[in-house]
Amino acid sequence: MDTKRDSPTKADPQPPAVQVVAFDSQPAYRVYRRRWLGLVTLMLMNIMISWGLVIYSLGRFGIRAALLLAAGFSVLGVWLRFIGAKVNSSNGGHFAVVMLGQILIGFGQPFVLNAPAFYGDLWFTSRGRVTANALVSLSNPLGAAETLIEPIYFLGHTTN
Repeated sequence: MDTKRDSPTKADPQPPAVQVVAFDSQPAYRVYRRRWLGLVTLMLMNIMISWGLVIYSLGRFGIRAALLLAAGFSVLGVWLRFIGAKVNSSNGGHFAVVMLGQILIGFGQPFVLNAPAFYGDLWFTSRGRVTANALVSLSNPLGAAETLIEPIYFLGHTTN
């Protein structure tokens, strides 16, 4: 056994968050108090995104204008991502153009995520409002789940 190779030369400034002790044992997680600060920060950012000018614009300009704005951001963002990935793709594409497209898609997202309550209030009675809101709200996680299933589907099929 080479002791020079097995013993660390410098002390790590911070121990890793997860350490696996043995193959058949559970990993030992190290928890930090600052994780709560990160969680609260993430929650506040979600609240700011949802409560910002989006709620104002839904109430002031109506759901149609807000959804058209969201659709415009999304379509423009998707095209920019496509163009950025295809142009000069032998070198990996243009990262800045792809990121600009992703940012535009992100600008449209709060309008869509806050729209179900307004839409249900405008078009459904009190009996159907909860069901309509639940169906539209569940479509976001279903879309995320579909992105996980799609590569699995295409990996199993080959074209000749």
